[in-house]
Amino acid sequence: MQRQLLDKHLKHYQAGYGLPRDFYHDLDLYQAELDLIWRQGWLFAALSCEVSKPGNYVTYDVAGDSILIVRRADGSIGAMHNVCRHRGSL
Repeated sequence: MQRQLLDKHLKHYQAGYGLPRDFYHDLDLYQAELDLIWRQGWLFAALSCEVSKPGNYVTYDVAGDSILIVRRADGSIGAMHNVCRHRGSL
């Protein structure tokens, strides 16, 4: 159903112009865009220099989901949902 909604509105897209109005105002269309486009692949979250030393971190928010990106003690970079395990809040 989401795919059909997205396709229906993309038929009205004209190259060189902005997206049709509904892409900016329709919550169902926004959710379809998130599910079918943004959550289907990698997203750029930060530059490695932003977490250059062990313990450095940045947060990245996308569609209400907060991600914590941290430089680990071994020099690798990790990412996880920014949620407290026992309280369920940021």
